[in-house]
Amino acid sequence: MERGESMKNIVRLIAIGVIIVLCLASAMLPIGRADTSQSVSLTANILPEVAIEVNKTIIDFGDLYPGAVSDSISLLINNSGYKKIWVTADVTDDGAVPLYVPGVKIDGNPWDAYNVTLLRDDSTTAVVSLDVPAGYSDMGIQNGTLIFWATAAE
Repeated sequence: MERGESMKNIVRLIAIGVIIVLCLASAMLPIGRADTSQSVSLTANILPEVAIEVNKTIIDFGDLYPGAVSDSISLLINNSGYKKIWVTADVTDDGAVPLYVPGVKIDGNPWDAYNVTLLRDDSTTAVVSLDVPAGYSDMGIQNGTLIFWATAAE
């Protein structure tokens, strides 16, 4: 055998070896394999650090006369956040002559003295009443707002 013929045979053997290696490698891969991906949706409900819930949205004190005191109405205030909170109150009047600012009482005291500390998942009852000032001059339905404020307590 000539040297040129030997080289051709060696090249053929190498080519056959490469084909065998490629066939073995492809046999190890799944048939019809293609690059794929799978996504996973992520979701989280982020809760507020400081939050309160009050069990009523309206207080109707009913029919009252100047100098009268309303019935007491209980409100449940719940700490629905995850931090310890300090709860205070604020009152506003919609009318020209103040009724609620001077007259709302919480737990028997003026509203601006109200403050309570609530732990996480704790609740308290606030007893609200209205003392109509003597000589109150506006007649008819009077509107105002009682706001409970929650602040993180240290």
